[in-house]
Amino acid sequence: MQIIVLGMHRSGTSLLSRILNLMGCYFGTEDVTLARQPDNPKGFWERTDVIAINDIILTAAGGSWWDVESLNFHSIAGTDLAYIQEQIGNIVLKMDAHRPWFIKDPRMCLTLSYWLPFLECPMFLISNRSPIKSTQSLHARNSIPIAYSLLLWEYYMVSMFQNIGNYRRHHVDYEQILKTPFESCKGLYELLIASGVSGLRMPNRHEVEAFVDPTLCHYQDKKAAQAVLLSASQQTLATALHEGLLMDTMTCDQKILLNMIRQEKNKGNWVESLFATSQRGVPPNKTSPAALINCLEARYTDLKTQHANLEARYTDLKTQHANLEARYTDLKTYQHRLSQKWWVRCIVFVHRLLGRDHRLDLYRK
Repeated sequence: MQIIVLGMHRSGTSLLSRILNLMGCYFGTEDVTLARQPDNPKGFWERTDVIAINDIILTAAGGSWWDVESLNFHSIAGTDLAYIQEQIGNIVLKMDAHRPWFIKDPRMCLTLSYWLPFLECPMFLISNRSPIKSTQSLHARNSIPIAYSLLLWEYYMVSMFQNIGNYRRHHVDYEQILKTPFESCKGLYELLIASGVSGLRMPNRHEVEAFVDPTLCHYQDKKAAQAVLLSASQQTLATALHEGLLMDTMTCDQKILLNMIRQEKNKGNWVESLFATSQRGVPPNKTSPAALINCLEARYTDLKTQHANLEARYTDLKTQHANLEARYTDLKTYQHRLSQKWWVRCIVFVHRLLGRDHRLDLYRK
């Protein structure tokens, strides 16, 4: 079974992913694990290769995980698309050797359509958290204004529903996990087993409660505050998420939503300071994958030329070495001949001397 964990940033997807891991659902090796950080001390449970390819998709479309009003997925170049498909195919192929497995990255709410062609029997788990709490947490981490964060949350959720379509999905309540961690975990386990997921185990109460820490949830909102801060469309969307309704019951004009996002983005100077105050973020790379590949190919051509020059130089040195070896052999042969002549002369001299001494002895007798 292929399990995809979806949800807005700061909506409890990490907690849900860790519970899946406790059940024995495969995640990956340590070399692809995103390291824990102060804003998520118990880990993100995200694969670095999944994050990287999702960022490439968003960058190639002209935006980033937070700069959604600039996204244009139809503008992705063919070379970029081929690279994206190859990388996604390789990731899924590696994961499929360890079913059941799960992948988690909030960016997949936006990029899921690029993953679906490579998924055979996916199940989607949606982590549902109050949008007010999610946006408050996002504001604390990235200094993104609440108004913009709410619009960003709305865009993520609408995109997620549109991408999922009629695929199997289950909603998991983040607040309920914090209140009753073991019971919620048991309910999720039974749900997965009933859905045909095999190879899982039910973790014991100590394992679950040792990981689920309610103190990590710092934002408690009131229903009245939520009614004031959320727009009518956002309230309807939050209800649909809570009750597990289909996207068909929703009405949303994305052009109007993107225009509102654009207006909020232009307010203040928070965009410039976003990545300076972010725990995890880095400035988005506006270089397309195709351009990066071209640079690498040019570098490869240069290195290939240098390699050819070094090969030619090596051949010359090898020839010189062979000539020196031949000269050395000649000199060694000549030296041997000279040494032979010297020994011959010595032997002749000794024989002559011994012969003369022998004659003297005969004369004396």
